Amino acid sequence: MMNLSTRSTWIFRFTSIIFISLFLLLLGNSSRAQSINETVFFISPVDFPIVLSANFGELRSDHFHSGIDIKTEGESGKKIRAVESGYISRISVTPGGFGKAIYLSHPSGHTTVYGHLSNFTTKVENLLKENQYQKKTFNIQIFPKPGEFQYEKGEVIGYSGNTGSSLGPHLHFEVRDSKTEKPLNPLLYNFEIEDTIQPKIFSIYIYPLTHDSHVDFQNRKKRINVGIERGILSLQNENPILVGGEIGIGIETNDYLNKARNRCGVYSIELLLDQVTLFFQELDAFSFSESRYINSHIDYEEKIMNNVSVHQTFVDPNNKLSVYKILKERGILSFYDNENHEITLIIKDAYQNESRLVFVVESRWNHGEEIVKSEETYSRMMIHNMRNEYRHNGFSVVIPSGALYDTLYFNYAKSPRIVGSYSEVHHVHNKFTPVHLDFDMRIVPDSAPAYIQNKLLIAGIDDDEIFYVGGEYSEGAVEVRTRNFGRFIVVADTVPPEINPATPVDNSNLSGKRLLRFRITDDLSGIRSYNGFIDNEWVLFEYDPKNDRLTYRFDHDRLTKNSNHELVLTVIDNKENISVYHANFYW
Repeated sequence: MMNLSTRSTWIFRFTSIIFISLFLLLLGNSSRAQSINETVFFISPVDFPIVLSANFGELRSDHFHSGIDIKTEGESGKKIRAVESGYISRISVTPGGFGKAIYLSHPSGHTTVYGHLSNFTTKVENLLKENQYQKKTFNIQIFPKPGEFQYEKGEVIGYSGNTGSSLGPHLHFEVRDSKTEKPLNPLLYNFEIEDTIQPKIFSIYIYPLTHDSHVDFQNRKKRINVGIERGILSLQNENPILVGGEIGIGIETNDYLNKARNRCGVYSIELLLDQVTLFFQELDAFSFSESRYINSHIDYEEKIMNNVSVHQTFVDPNNKLSVYKILKERGILSFYDNENHEITLIIKDAYQNESRLVFVVESRWNHGEEIVKSEETYSRMMIHNMRNEYRHNGFSVVIPSGALYDTLYFNYAKSPRIVGSYSEVHHVHNKFTPVHLDFDMRIVPDSAPAYIQNKLLIAGIDDDEIFYVGGEYSEGAVEVRTRNFGRFIVVADTVPPEINPATPVDNSNLSGKRLLRFRITDDLSGIRSYNGFIDNEWVLFEYDPKNDRLTYRFDHDRLTKNSNHELVLTVIDNKENISVYHANFYW
C-alpha cells in the first residue's frame, strides 16, 4: 500500500504534469492566435452556431473563394450583425456576384463583407431605393461618407438571403485588408467554428513534364487512388511506381468541418522529396488580381473533362500566385538516377488537423526501356512571355504576352459548317488549356446577307450545345475578345427576348397583390438591359438571372393606390433585339 508521503509526492508530480501540459497547449494556441492578429476580436455575424458550407480558398471556377459561406438553416431573413464596430463604406447591388452586399470598415484596418443579403436595415434600404430611382438602375454601387451609417459591434446590419449568384440561402462573409482590398482568411480570426476533422486525400496524380519523362514508362499522367488502413494513408497501387526525368505531383484533396457534409478547401499543402520541402502553399490571403491563376494551379484538363479538382504541387512559369511560401525548382521532382525516393504530402486545414501521405517511387533513368509516347502535331509553338499570332484563311488570333501559363504547342483546324451558321467550325487549340488574359480572335464569315451583319456574333460549341461568346462585325469579319480556347462558329441572333408574366397582368385587378413577376429569357446572346415604366414613370424591377426573373414590388410612396395603371416593360438582348410587354391593370 502507498504511504501518505509517497501518495502526496505522486499527486504533486501528476498535477505538475497536467499543469505543464495545459500550459504548453494554451501557449501553442496563444502563439497561433498572435500570429494571426492579437488585437482583433470579431464576434459571430449570426445568432446561431456557425456551420460552413464553404471556406476560404476553396477552388472555384476561375477563382479562389474569397470568404466563408455560413449556413442559415435553409432560410432567408436571419439577422446579420456587425462583427465589430464600424461604418458602411460600400453598398453593392448586382444581379450576380454577391447580390445585395454590405461592406463595413473597422478601426482595426479591416473591412468585413456580408453578401447575398435579402435586404438591409430601413435607413439603408431608403437610401438604396432613392439612388436606384435617381439613376434609374437596379445595379448600383453606393459609397456613403465615413460615419454616415455607423454600427456598434453586434448591431443588426441586414438580413440573410439568396440574392446574386447564390445557389441557396446563406451568408457569404469576408475579412479584407482595408488598404489593399486583399481577402484574408476568416478562419484565422478565432470565430467559434467546430473542426476536428482532418482533410481527406482521395487520389494523387503523377505527371511526366517533358517529352522524355515517364511514369511506368508511359509519357502520360497517372492517377492512383489513396486508401486508409488502421489510420494510415497509402496508395492503392499493387506495383512499384517507376518514374524518370522531370515529374510533377498533383493531389485530389478536400477538407471537411463538423456538422456539415460539404467539401471545403484545404489550408496548406506541403510536398517533400526525401524529407526536403520543395513546395509549400498556405492560404492566409490572396489578391483578387491573382485569383484567376487558379487555372494554372489546378489540373485544368481534369477539371473540365471530369469535374475533378486537383491541386498541382508544381508551378508553371507564368503562375504568379502569392500563396506559394516555399518553392524550389518550381516544385518539379527530378529523377535522373536509379534509386528509390520517398515522397511525402502533408495536408492541413486552418485548425491544424493534418493528413499525411508517404510513398516511394523507383527512379529509372537510362533504363533501356522504350517510353510509350503519343503522337504530337501542332500548328505553332507559342511562348508564354511573348506576343503570339496565328493566321489562316479568314481566321486569326492575337494572344498577348502573359496570357499563356507555359509554352504552348498551339493547334488549329477547321471542320464543315453546321446548319444555321455562317462559317466553318474553327477548332482553336482545345478547351482543356486555360488562358489567363483576353486575346483577340477574328473570323471571316463564309457568307452573310448585308441586312444581318449587325446581328452576327461568335458562338462556341461544347457537346453540341451552342453558347454565346460575343463579338461585332467589322470590316468583313466578326471580332471578339475571349479567354477560352475551343470550337467556334459565326451565327446571327435575330430573335428578340421573351417576356412572360408569372400571373395575368393585362386587364387584371391587382389590388391584393404585393408584386409583379415576369420571366425573361433569350435564346442566344443573353439579356443586356431591361426597363419598366408605369404611367410613363420609371419603376424599379429587380433582376434575378439565375431564375430568369424580373420582380416589381408595388411602391405605396410612388404609385397611386386604387387607380388604373399602364405598364410598359422593355427587354433588350446583346444584339439589340427588343421585346416590349404592354398591359393595363388596376391597383
